Amino acid sequence: MKKQSSIFGLCVIIFLFVLIPSASLLIAEPKEHATKIETFLSKVDTLIINESVDLGMVEGTYGANVEIKAIASYEPAIGSQKVSGFHITVLGGGRNEQRKTVYVDMDEIENVSKALEYMISLSEKWKAVRRINTEVAFTTKDSFRVGFSQNGYAWKGFASGSGDVEAVCNFNSLENLKTLKSLIDTGLEWLKGSEGR
Repeated sequence: MKKQSSIFGLCVIIFLFVLIPSASLLIAEPKEHATKIETFLSKVDTLIINESVDLGMVEGTYGANVEIKAIASYEPAIGSQKVSGFHITVLGGGRNEQRKTVYVDMDEIENVSKALEYMISLSEKWKAVRRINTEVAFTTKDSFRVGFSQNGYAWKGFASGSGDVEAVCNFNSLENLKTLKSLIDTGLEWLKGSEGR
């Protein structure tokens, strides 16, 4: 009888230490948002006014693209202090098409624009320079990543969104990065103008 109770006790201990912690992984905890705009937009039981403008799309290789939207949101009950940013959707091309949406806060998007300006300048400067596996990239809090790589004289640009799923849009032309910067700058201008509305 002692042997059976020892085995039973051992089984209970195994159950407590193995199965219960595993079960806690199944209980979904709310996702912690990396950006102010996504946190604001995910509020519940709150009236939110959301203004947005579709800025456009930059097409990449094999059907991939990047769509950009500027967003200005506020709670009318609190006043007119707006939370602004960008909603960026990256669609990866090819057979395993992935889609990832990321958010970029207003203060961060200005840094993306400056980084793109530097990358465009650097790409122009390196056109006649043979590089060995060089990558230049900028990543935001919500894992929007934009940049380029150069191996020899071969240049390739990219924009990606990662997290639970990663979507990558590749560019074969520097013009694509220039277009991306132009769309972002247009959105910044619109957001700065919408602050007073």
